[in-house]
Amino acid sequence: MLKRLTKQIDGAVVTAWDGVHAEVTSKAIAAGKPVFCEKLMTTTKTDCAEIVRNEQAAGRNLVQVGFMRRYAPDYCKIKAILDSGELGKPLMAHCISRTPRIAAGFTNAMQVTNVLIHEIDSSAGCSARSLSAVKCWRHATRSLQLTV
Repeated sequence: MLKRLTKQIDGAVVTAWDGVHAEVTSKAIAAGKPVFCEKLMTTTKTDCAEIVRNEQAAGRNLVQVGFMRRYAPDYCKIKAILDSGELGKPLMAHCISRTPRIAAGFTNAMQVTNVLIHEIDSSAGCSARSLSAVKCWRHATRSLQLTV
C-alpha cells in the first residue's frame, strides 16, 4: 500500500509508535519523498546510521526530526539572551525533567528517549557550540536527572 501511495503524495509525516519510525522513514527516503519524523527517528544506532546513509545516497536532505520545544517562546528567549552575550559564554546547563505521573510500561530508557531528549536538543539549539558531553543519572525516587 505504501508503495502505491508514494506516487500520490508529496511527502510523509511519521507519527506512529517509535518502533516503526525507521521502517517508514526509510521507505519514504527510498521513494524520494521528504519526511518529517517525530522523535525518536529510530530506536537503534544501526537504524539511525542506515537512514543517514540512505539520505546521503539520495543526494539531498529528505529527513527532518520533530523537535519542537526549541521553538517554544521561553526557549527562544533563552537563546536570544545567550546569543546576545549578555551572560558570557555558556559553560554548562543543568536540566531537570519532572514527570508528575509515569504511565505503566514507561521505562527509564523511555524517560531519556521520549522526555529528556528534548532537554538535550534544546540545550544544543540554544548554544552556538556543539555539546561535548551529556550525563544522565537516576535518583532513588525513580525520576531521572540529566545534565547537559
